[in-house]
Amino acid sequence: MINDCHRISINHNNTSPRRIIVNFSNHQVNVDFLKARQIFRNFCSKYIDIQPDVPIYIRENLTINGNTLFKEARDLKIQLNFQFVWTKNAIIFLRKNETEKIMRVDSEDTIQNIKGQYEDLNS
Repeated sequence: MINDCHRISINHNNTSPRRIIVNFSNHQVNVDFLKARQIFRNFCSKYIDIQPDVPIYIRENLTINGNTLFKEARDLKIQLNFQFVWTKNAIIFLRKNETEKIMRVDSEDTIQNIKGQYEDLNS
């Protein structure tokens, strides 16, 4: 059940549509919704009769700190050729490939430690 839904404030430097924030009535509904996004990986506006046909991205609403850390983790993924970076319950995870262990990213120090560890292996 949706409790509240609204668009974020306008960014005059950005021409893309404003993001929509959805607040659910309880945590379990939120968890179930985020799990369901896996089914709709390539979800786009044509499925809900909105034109033009553009991708619709569903993600967790992280704190400013969390967003910054998630961006750094995505950059690290590209830099070190990791296959996976994701969030679950506002926790950021990284994984080199399907056989490596999952690493929890909870601070800038963690990013630096992972970077150092994998740069040493590649040297």
